[in-house]
Amino acid sequence: MVTARLLNDIAFLILVFAFYSLAGWILETTYRSVKQHHFVNPGLLKGPFLPIYGSFALIVILTNEIWPHSSWELAFVFFVFLSTIIEYLAGTLLERFFNLQLWSYNDTPLNYNGRVALPFSLLWGGLGLVFNYYLHPRVESVLLQIPLGLKILLVTIFTIYFVIDLVHSTILLHQIDISLRFINKISGNLETPNLHSARVSFRRLISTYPKIRHTLTESVSFIQEKQAAFEHLKRDSLEKIRSMKSGKCLERMVPLNFTDLTKDILEHPEFQQLANFTHHRPFSILEHSLHVAHLTFSWSCKLRFIINLDVRSATRGALLHDFYLYDWHLPRPDGSRWHGFRHPRIACQNAERCFDLNPKEKGIIYTHMWPLTVSWPSSREAFLVSFADKVATVQEFYVRIGYLLGLKSI
Repeated sequence: MVTARLLNDIAFLILVFAFYSLAGWILETTYRSVKQHHFVNPGLLKGPFLPIYGSFALIVILTNEIWPHSSWELAFVFFVFLSTIIEYLAGTLLERFFNLQLWSYNDTPLNYNGRVALPFSLLWGGLGLVFNYYLHPRVESVLLQIPLGLKILLVTIFTIYFVIDLVHSTILLHQIDISLRFINKISGNLETPNLHSARVSFRRLISTYPKIRHTLTESVSFIQEKQAAFEHLKRDSLEKIRSMKSGKCLERMVPLNFTDLTKDILEHPEFQQLANFTHHRPFSILEHSLHVAHLTFSWSCKLRFIINLDVRSATRGALLHDFYLYDWHLPRPDGSRWHGFRHPRIACQNAERCFDLNPKEKGIIYTHMWPLTVSWPSSREAFLVSFADKVATVQEFYVRIGYLLGLKSI
């Protein structure tokens, strides 16, 4: 039957791939173990298979069906060319997808990009001749004698094992890739024990391929240097914090006294006139401004080391945020309306006329009505004052309601 024949051919090719992958593994293991004086598993796979040898054998067999290699000289040239292409593509794909160079011929004469070298390609050509004219005819005769049922069983077992091993090894390569990609981006947040455990996970590949071992060793040294620098910076920072807590640096701080920060404003005659204008009944503008300023001062003192707040600018800006010098409940002499939208600009103009404001204080006054106005707070201090203004207003309305109900006294 055609189906049985096709199935037999497919099973035969898979067994050929498995056999020569195993044979290549034995050859590489022997060579590397003798060279390194200890047992070495040379493959990316954990199992005893080197797919590059199996792929070479399959391509030779398939091309032999189309174009018989009658001349050994021509066959040798073809095997050299084929092995060079396979090895170069394998090296390129590993570098592209996993950022790894598992072998390097940089020290070998007549190499190209370190991925292939003519001496090894010639060696592959010689192995191809041995394979094509001596080894494979004997292997083929044995494989063809295996019953179809046994072939299918062997192919099934090999395929399941090979796929599992391939997936596991691919995940391992991906982990190595991730480690090497991010290893230059991390500093003190990676502990040394984690590095050692990572190296243990990759120990087989590290012992087999010096390129990986060299790269990981360099990376470990890099991280350890970063850790040392980070620890030094951390100790220095802790010393500064302890110094501040013990009071050694307090003399270099801005005085955190509300009156000292605002004395010139509180004593200014025009600012004192705010006591004559009602804000949120029964509170005057002066009382409301002091309320907002005290809230801002208290909060900014607590947050100044956390988010680097300017306590002085925040407090003074809060005190001047409603410096508009009129009772907004009464009609304006000029007939203007929309007090909520207009008064930040008026307060800012009055404050500039009476006091020497810095840009941050101007921004606080001008944007304190956000989000009612479209002007976005231009600093952290402006956000804080805007929030303190809302909190103070709610508290004042709460007091007013209690006053009206006879529950609270002013």
